[in-house]
This record gives sequence, C-alpha cells and structure tokens, in this order.
Amino acid sequence: MLDLLGKHPGTRYAVLMDNADADPVVLSLGIRNVGTCELALLAAKFDAFALLALIERYGATVH
Repeated sequence: MLDLLGKHPGTRYAVLMDNADADPVVLSLGIRNVGTCELALLAAKFDAFALLALIERYGATVH
C-alpha cells in the first residue's frame, strides 16, 4: 500500500483488493500521512463504486 502511494505522490487514498469474488472481500486501504488498514466486507453488501463515492465525499473530513 505504501509503495502504491509512493508511486503517486498527488494521491491521498489508495485501495487495493486482491480478489473481488472472495467472501468476505478483503481490502487494503491507505491514507497518506495517516496509516493503512485492512477491511473484511461481506461480498453480498460490498459495492466498490459506493466505497469510492464515500471516500470522495468524506475524504476531506478530519476527525
């Protein structure tokens, strides 16, 4: 994940998914200068486009 962010210095977020057909779907999420994590999401409820929309919508929010 850090390599992916390193190759794209203007990118704040990176999402990597090894197998979209797995259940659960396991995602690696990296946020520049914040950290990384892995998420396990039920395949029946996973929507990649909704995830990207949420990141775009709330990505600038700082908690």
